[in-house]
This record gives sequence, structure tokens and C-alpha cells, in this order.
Amino acid sequence: MIYTIGFTQTTAQQFFERLIKNKIDLLLDIRLNNKSQLAGFAKYPDIAWFSERIANAKYKHDIKFAPDESILKPYKKNEISWKEYERRFHALMEKRKIDSYIESNYLPLRETNIC
Repeated sequence: MIYTIGFTQTTAQQFFERLIKNKIDLLLDIRLNNKSQLAGFAKYPDIAWFSERIANAKYKHDIKFAPDESILKPYKKNEISWKEYERRFHALMEKRKIDSYIESNYLPLRETNIC
């Protein structure tokens, strides 16, 4: 099972209780930059330590799912629309062959709850 979760506008307690409640085995961090976030508990390496100690979930950082700077920066600067961001992001995922990447890296973990 694959779950999604955010960390903005949430406390560490709420975040990790969601992981525990859903019996998450692997916290997959897909952020391009996992070190400079506003929520202190979500910064690496703290999030990896908290994930394993509090929720008993392994931590993995995999930016294969993240947009690259050529997509992210123009969007953040309001130089491209959300629709254009989506178009570029989908093209990037196709270029990275994300379907086969998921199949070979994450489908073998079928019995694992991934968030």
C-alpha cells in the first residue's frame, strides 16, 4: 500500500502518529532538498532518526520522483503556470521512465506500507 503525507502545517506528533496509525514500514522522502525545511523535524538527518525511533519505519531519500530545478524554479518565481509545471513534470517522469523504475524498485516491496 502506498500513502502520501505532508509535513507543513502539522506537528511532529501528528506526523509520526499518522505513520504509526497506518503501520508505515518505509518513509520515502521524495523532496529534492530534504535539508532546508521550515519544520525542524522534517529535516534530514532528523527525520530519518525520528522515523526509525518513533514510528519504526525505515527512511529512504529518492529524488527520482522530484522535479528538477529547471521545472521548480520557474514555477516558484511565477514564470510558468501550474498547468505548464504539470506538463513539464509529466515529461520529466516519462524521460526518467518512472513506471519501470517503480516496478523494479518498489513493487517488489508489495507487503510493505510505503508513505
